[in-house]
Amino acid sequence: MLGWFGFREHFQILGEQRSPLDCFYLSLQLFTLESGSIQPPIPATLQVARFLAAALAIYAAVQALLAIFSDRLRRLRTRRFLRGHVVVCGLGQRGLELTRRFLDSGRVVVVVEHDPDNPLIESCRESGARVFVGDATDAAALVTAGVPRASHLVTVLPQDGDNAEVAMRARRLRRSARTGTLTAHVHIVDVELCDLLKERAAVDRDGFRLSLFNVLESGARMMLDEIPLRESGGPVGEHYVVVGLGKMGRSLVWQAVREWPLRRRGGEERLRLTLIDADATDKLELLRLRHPHLDDDCDLDAQPMGKNAPEFERAAFLHGPGGRPADAVFLCFDDDVHVLAAALTLQRRTAGDDIPIVMRMSEEAGLTELAARARLGDLRPVPMLEWSCDTDLVLNGERETRARALFAGRARRRPAAASGGRGDGATAAWRRLDTTQKEEWRRLAACLDERLASVRCSATPTGGLIPPFDFTAEEAEKLSRHDWSAGGAVAGPDAALDAVRAIPAALARAGYAIRREDDAGAPPTPPGR
Repeated sequence: MLGWFGFREHFQILGEQRSPLDCFYLSLQLFTLESGSIQPPIPATLQVARFLAAALAIYAAVQALLAIFSDRLRRLRTRRFLRGHVVVCGLGQRGLELTRRFLDSGRVVVVVEHDPDNPLIESCRESGARVFVGDATDAAALVTAGVPRASHLVTVLPQDGDNAEVAMRARRLRRSARTGTLTAHVHIVDVELCDLLKERAAVDRDGFRLSLFNVLESGARMMLDEIPLRESGGPVGEHYVVVGLGKMGRSLVWQAVREWPLRRRGGEERLRLTLIDADATDKLELLRLRHPHLDDDCDLDAQPMGKNAPEFERAAFLHGPGGRPADAVFLCFDDDVHVLAAALTLQRRTAGDDIPIVMRMSEEAGLTELAARARLGDLRPVPMLEWSCDTDLVLNGERETRARALFAGRARRRPAAASGGRGDGATAAWRRLDTTQKEEWRRLAACLDERLASVRCSATPTGGLIPPFDFTAEEAEKLSRHDWSAGGAVAGPDAALDAVRAIPAALARAGYAIRREDDAGAPPTPPGR
């Protein structure tokens, strides 16, 4: 507009006749620097227009060059100069959550995502991460992301085979680095495969550490932690109802079976599991094929029904033989809306029975917060995505897992009156600890191997069922001489003995078996037993 008015005024001063279209055409040419060179007099409006047009043209050219070469510059800087950063392979919801957590902790994060149309890429870049489009299973993409100089590699691709391939390529690339250690955190979806590989994860000479994790396994443990252990009143979890037998539901069933021998402590009670799913019979058969000893200590009752079926609305499965109410209900759908709707449906049927309903949710905000504030019965939402994608677990690895296991072993034995009347889950209680208290538990975990070695024992990750282990009186007395206090949780010799006796079961629930040195040569516990 300034150019159009300026040209019209200029030609009026010169006494030349020009049409409005001529003035408009000349004003457009200002952006290509072709019509700004004219003879005086030059009106002020035209003077401003031709300099603004030139500035805009230069700005556009610079932006175009940056758009073309900035990605190459970022790749070059990352490949050559970045050190000690975190590389995340796979930008799904889990990868995005981990990326944000790493950024919040002050880490530099590089993300490798194969899909250029992934809608999460822009959100990830806005959070401050460097995102490169490429195939993470390709060594060139890992080199571009600076894996040889990174401190941590987290691979959360959808396929287990791809995650394993990324880790192996990273190991070969790491051999070219001269200093430091790269820790590769590999997500394995198949729970059985993850258990088997955990026994072989270790540090090698090339400065490479392999750490395996499974969100389904840790998520199942978090949901079970919502049901605290009781000191009296019969076996805990004698009757569980599991609604939804997808990957999460099946993982929870297996984790409950693994924990049962540790809960009953050698008793004869059997765990009763009622399984609710539209394909409950087929999925139970699949569980039995994968875990041949699934029925040894449990009574499994598959009831095929959908969440919208009249049988589900009547909820007769909430009561076992003799009308005894279930000890807990676990809702394992992967949709928050369906989980909350099913919880409210079952809550109406549990009035007066005080049956806790543990709900698998995705995030703490939204429906999870609504369920927590509604106070409709004993609803216990577990925000799976946020609780399982914890950077402390990734960065601290085995030490963090052991620290939380030791804490959970004590937290779950506290009476309900000490935690607001219902006994909060161990995961929620851990998240409420301050940094100093968490470090005290990590200190205990760091010195655990040395203390166990003093009584000729060791703790190693293992798959399958883990039988109860008890220290001898001499071993327990020797271990109790150490300081087991954390956050003021242990005071006095009797409390120290109790803390020592709780260690085997606490570690077993996290997948660690304690063995005496004399048993070190015995064959490992086979999968499923």
